[in-house]
Amino acid sequence: MTVADFVSLQIEYDCTSQVNFYKELSALQQSIGKTPLIIYKMTVLGCSLDQFQPLGNVLKVLKENDLNIVGFDMGTHSEKGALHYDKLINTLIESGIQPVVTLHHWDLPQALQDCGGWTNSSIVEAFREYADFCFSRFGDRVKGWNTFSSPWVVSHAGYGTGEHPPGIQDYVVASYQATHNMLKAHAEAWHVYNDKHRKTQRGKVPVYITGNGMPTEYSGDTLNDTSRINYIKSYINEALKAILVDGVDIQRFTVQSLMDGFEGPQGFSERFGLHHVNFDLPDRPRTPKQRLLIWIKEEYGDPEIYITDNGVATDPSRTTTDDTDRIFYYKTYIDEVLKAHNLDGVKVTKDNGFPLPEDERPLYGHFPKDFIWSTATASYQIEGGWRADGKGLSIWDKFSHTPLRVSNDDTGDIACDSYHKVEEDVAMLKELRVTHYRFSIAWSRVLPDGTNARVNQAGLDYYHRLVDALLAANIQPHITLYHWDLPQALQDVGGWENNTIVDRFREYADVIFSHLGPKVKYWITINEPYNIAMVGHGYGAAAPGISFRPGTLPYLVGHNLIKAHAEAWHLYHHKYRAAQGGLISITINSDWAEPRNPDKQEDIEAARRVVQFYIGWFAHPIFNGDYSNVMKTIIRDRSSAAGLTKSRLPEFTPEEIKRTKGTHDYFGFNHYTTVLAFPVDYGNLQHYDADRGAGTIADRAWLDSGSTWLKVSPFGFRRILNFIKQEYGNPPIIITENGVSERGPVDLNDVHRSHYYEKYINQVLKARLLDGVDIRGYTAWSLMDNLEWATGFSERFGLFYVNHSDPNLSRVARSSAAFYSSIISCNGFPDPASGPHACFNPQPEATSTPTGPPHPDSMVSFLGMDLSPREAEVGLYLTLSLLGLAVLGAGVSVSLWLTKATKTKASENIVELIM
Repeated sequence: MTVADFVSLQIEYDCTSQVNFYKELSALQQSIGKTPLIIYKMTVLGCSLDQFQPLGNVLKVLKENDLNIVGFDMGTHSEKGALHYDKLINTLIESGIQPVVTLHHWDLPQALQDCGGWTNSSIVEAFREYADFCFSRFGDRVKGWNTFSSPWVVSHAGYGTGEHPPGIQDYVVASYQATHNMLKAHAEAWHVYNDKHRKTQRGKVPVYITGNGMPTEYSGDTLNDTSRINYIKSYINEALKAILVDGVDIQRFTVQSLMDGFEGPQGFSERFGLHHVNFDLPDRPRTPKQRLLIWIKEEYGDPEIYITDNGVATDPSRTTTDDTDRIFYYKTYIDEVLKAHNLDGVKVTKDNGFPLPEDERPLYGHFPKDFIWSTATASYQIEGGWRADGKGLSIWDKFSHTPLRVSNDDTGDIACDSYHKVEEDVAMLKELRVTHYRFSIAWSRVLPDGTNARVNQAGLDYYHRLVDALLAANIQPHITLYHWDLPQALQDVGGWENNTIVDRFREYADVIFSHLGPKVKYWITINEPYNIAMVGHGYGAAAPGISFRPGTLPYLVGHNLIKAHAEAWHLYHHKYRAAQGGLISITINSDWAEPRNPDKQEDIEAARRVVQFYIGWFAHPIFNGDYSNVMKTIIRDRSSAAGLTKSRLPEFTPEEIKRTKGTHDYFGFNHYTTVLAFPVDYGNLQHYDADRGAGTIADRAWLDSGSTWLKVSPFGFRRILNFIKQEYGNPPIIITENGVSERGPVDLNDVHRSHYYEKYINQVLKARLLDGVDIRGYTAWSLMDNLEWATGFSERFGLFYVNHSDPNLSRVARSSAAFYSSIISCNGFPDPASGPHACFNPQPEATSTPTGPPHPDSMVSFLGMDLSPREAEVGLYLTLSLLGLAVLGAGVSVSLWLTKATKTKASENIVELIM
């Protein structure tokens, strides 16, 4: 709660335009006994409301929520204002609520701002005196203090961008002056408290989480608070981990905020409140937020509910035929109704919901007997041993050791330590019953400086051990030569931007083919060239982290990647294929794109551009001989319009076209999700995104994952596989990556991942059996949790959980491992109408169980409790044992009374929910 006193201001101060003070003006003046009016305003709790009349309502809300802490800000030295705070503090304490006071929450008195505000160094002493007054006056009852709330907002938005008061736009000087003075003011206030007041007042200064919350946009849906509930749960869970596991002294957690209120420049359009405030009514009533249908159920005795009216208006100034927003609105609301009915037991009268589209209904059938079943990893993500046995540095070694580049500053220094765990990794593969294993070579482990001047035998020996162990387990190695970890020595001379990289890559490939080729039948030259070119050299979100030439560098890098692939393919084809008999190609990744509005031609064309600029960028030259006409025309025309003499997209010479076309033995393909596309005009911006001229979003009805970019949309898999068939002459396809991530607490029963694999693999089966797409294999990403590039270890794709709290980095099978193994054993999806199939086997046991104290990420949800995986395993066995005894006892009892046995057949109804 923030209370600011503008003693020198009259009632016409702008603040009065935020909230209607007039109706309670007389009562307010009588309460404070002062003229002209002192205006009070609340900010942390969110409301620009006068503080006296609604005070009882505020305390009532706090009591109803069983809160024992409330934070509020103070901004006045006047006696009348101080009396108000006395009243507020005393009432809070009497109500069992401990006050935590913030001295400054962005609302500096205008009189001080007129003298320069936080840019004037004299404000340090003024703040010290103000703090001393507050400590002296209220410190006997207040044990928790904050000097400033989010000072970064003041310096950045107040004095830098000007988005917040005082609205100064001066990042050159004022922003830094304000920061400097606030730091000094904080220090002075701290010393005043420590030297003068702490001994008698005994206040504490531990780590306080003073604000954490999630806004929602203003809409008629004011009480449906599911997203905020999930948000708060996840953040409180992380705070508990920090306390219980990491030993952080966190003594308070503050949710922002108690009720909806005025949110600065956003006004009332963003709502952080746990309670909805109806600003249309003069008394501003508060209502707790929750799912409305659940509230009706609990409030009115679980009646049957008929939803008789639900809809949304659109902007009349816009076209009325393109109502995509309304479509999303209905999807979201109908989805919530479905959740209320299926999850919460609300009696919503219905007999429909989201009808299952024809292309999402399951198909029963089998893949060919020689179908490839695989799982995948990448060297930097799992190997560790970053400086072991003569390995050179890679661009990811440098990138991950650069502060703020990788989430939590995670690195691949150890990763999953697979460099020392060949036997354990192969044991996991055997449990899965895969026929192949896709992994990558760390270029700098074999050639430390990137050239063939010195071959590191120790690095080669590691890959020999891995390949030999795989073959001994009857698992075929599927090797990727390059999965993003370029030797840093080559990056130092330009990396993929330097044309000489083509020769270096060919020389590297020659070393690998000559040493490992006799044992290996499946090769990939380069993994996901799109991500190398665009994410690494356009957006700068991956190594080497370059982002300052997004209109030219990605295309140049992509051009060299294509030529390097072609040279490696020709090398294998002409020098090694006859003796080694293997297959070699490139792996290309792509989302599928649907039009945001399928009835709008502009959206249809935008979706086509997204696909052509994604998969087509690299597939067209390799399978058809040159870049697509769509890319060439758009980039050439936009380059010309910008005054450039030639296209930003490099051109292949006739000889290069001939040498590049056909450099494939199969189509290696990575796919995860689908997007909805719509046109975006970027003007004359010279950038890949502007060339593509499209934006993308996700359908709100699609399931989420642990990655913001990955929504569960299996139908798109079949559609893009058909696109490859039609666009590139139905080449043999090996799906080299497909999978789904998770975040947050670890649950070994990863039902969402099993669901994902079931739906996506079934779409692969449909593409093969129904559409005639020549699909030869499927690869699940990934074998185990690993370093997921810039997101570190926070996103987990693994069929096996890796326990990073265990020094041995033990691996534990998730339930999805058993599910994927059953699909492999069945070689598809047997028709359940035919009865139980012999291919369904029990869940594989974990390779090893975690040891040592449980890591926060290793906690497992079991019967409502958070347990370690081992505890959950013991609990499961104990539960099953007790259940078995109960069943046995019941059987004995029944046999004493019955002379004729009866048999019953239990059936389970599996309800599929759209979450």
